[in-house]
Amino acid sequence: MKIFVTGATGFLGTHFVNQAHSNDYEVVALRRSNSIPRIKITKEPIWVEGNLGDKFQSYMRDCDALVHFASYGVTPQPVTLEEAFYWNVTQSMKTLEMAIESGIDRIIIAGSALEYGLSSINHEFIPVTANLEPVGPYAISKVCLYFLVKQLCLENHVKMSYLRVFSAFGEGQYMGNLWPSLKASALKGEDFNMTLGEQVRDFICVDKAARIFIDELKCGNVNDKEVQIKNVGTGVSQTVLEFSKYWWDYWNASGNLMVGSIPYRSNEIMRMVPKI
Repeated sequence: MKIFVTGATGFLGTHFVNQAHSNDYEVVALRRSNSIPRIKITKEPIWVEGNLGDKFQSYMRDCDALVHFASYGVTPQPVTLEEAFYWNVTQSMKTLEMAIESGIDRIIIAGSALEYGLSSINHEFIPVTANLEPVGPYAISKVCLYFLVKQLCLENHVKMSYLRVFSAFGEGQYMGNLWPSLKASALKGEDFNMTLGEQVRDFICVDKAARIFIDELKCGNVNDKEVQIKNVGTGVSQTVLEFSKYWWDYWNASGNLMVGSIPYRSNEIMRMVPKI
């Protein structure tokens, strides 16, 4: 199988590309001209340089599927509403429309747990049928993309899977996220400032998350009459403090976890765990 991948130099995208090659897929990968893969790529894909929305039909025409990881302003990275909508909605839709025009009839999109937003507080374990009540530019733009591409795929009889990723962590992650910043402090012997850590999450290693996307590519029960929606997680809940203590001990950190030294975010959602 030959696949076209966006966001191939990003956190989840790089892990996916490595696993795709391990599964003998041929990978055509989109990257910006100045973009460097977050982790080492074990085998170079066919690189296509450009931005979302650029014309790539010649590279897409003999591809069997498109896997869309590219997103702008993933939390906690700062992003304006205009930036989020331009890249995550307008330019993403242009790319997906081009894929369909090029004959691709299988599309898999990486969504976000943040799309559930405020509705998360109504569920101990969030089902894929939960209301979407996003908070913030990034999450709002992802919800808009979901509804638009869902309609696009149904109208064009394209088999579509939409996978909402929960708290993925691991090598290559943005340094402002919990796991990499925790690791950096632990290995430097520094104290680590954190909230009280009462937030409940489903932490999934990025390798496992990437494997779920590979499994979805292999899935034979997807049809063009309904969109397949899945949550990407382990189904196991853990507080941020429990997670932090585990890894702090794992790295034999000499510093201290400064629990409660910083406040929660103003829009902090205290529990976000998927039903798997």
